[in-house]
Amino acid sequence: KEVGIMKDNAPILMGKEIDALDDQSLLESLQHASVVARAMPEHKYRIVQILQKSGEIVAVTGDGVNDVPALKAADLGIAMGSGSEAAKSTAKMVIVDNNLGVIINAIRQGRIIADNLRKVIFYLLSTSFAEIIIITCAIVMALPLPLHPTQILWVNIVTDGVCDKTFAACKEERDVMRRSARQWDRQFFDPMMGYRIIWYALATASMVLGLFLYLLSHNYPYEIAMTAAFTTLVAAQWINAILSQKESEPFFKNIRTSFSINPWIWVGVAAGVGLQMIALYLLPEWFHVIPPTAEILGYILIASLGIFLMAEGYKWIEYRFYSVH
Repeated sequence: KEVGIMKDNAPILMGKEIDALDDQSLLESLQHASVVARAMPEHKYRIVQILQKSGEIVAVTGDGVNDVPALKAADLGIAMGSGSEAAKSTAKMVIVDNNLGVIINAIRQGRIIADNLRKVIFYLLSTSFAEIIIITCAIVMALPLPLHPTQILWVNIVTDGVCDKTFAACKEERDVMRRSARQWDRQFFDPMMGYRIIWYALATASMVLGLFLYLLSHNYPYEIAMTAAFTTLVAAQWINAILSQKESEPFFKNIRTSFSINPWIWVGVAAGVGLQMIALYLLPEWFHVIPPTAEILGYILIASLGIFLMAEGYKWIEYRFYSVH
């Protein structure tokens, strides 16, 4: 009671009582009991198995040889640093300083890392699919290629590269400890993530190709149209990187969080802008572009704004109708 383990009036399940219960009765008893006392190693092992069969994700802490069967059977076995060598060699995690609070910190950090992995992979996949759609549609429509191979390499290696590294610094979105554990049978990438990837790729591809076709149809030189398509695609990556920092909310929902959740993303975008300026105005012949005039930059800005609105609009629809908030 003093350390807060036993709840008021909660029954204590004794080891000798476990022997007299079948699996279903034991599972029901475990729903009410907060303490299991006088438990033998086989009792702990049985409890772990019953909880797992009922769909629970089970972690076990222990330090002695008698805890080894349960530590091995658990989804996460956690041994104390001062415990027996048998327990430490069996467990998947060892708390060196015996501070159980580390478990909570580890779970929190693990969830943040998993969220950031989802975000960065979404960012990279949606970027790649957009490029595939752009090139494929241009070939199918018998159009001149809107992107030169050198430009695609620039987008994938340099522009993406300066942004995706910053995702590791993204802070937690809401309180990750308030949500339930992800079930083992649930995929890391759910269908909602797939729909979001497809939508952003289509939004980017449609605006890039639309601008490319518009400029060609209005008698602009091919090199200028390709320059505008290339720069719009690059700007789309910056937009995507910024929007990807928040998965469960649109950018304009809690806008202060949108700006502060990962300050390093702004450093990455600023570096990308600088590199793109070098490509456009200092080394245009390397990238097969013509330095864009203010008029062309205006077209690029309008197309980029269209991409932002399409992506943000989809996130608002998802937030309103599909997200739990």
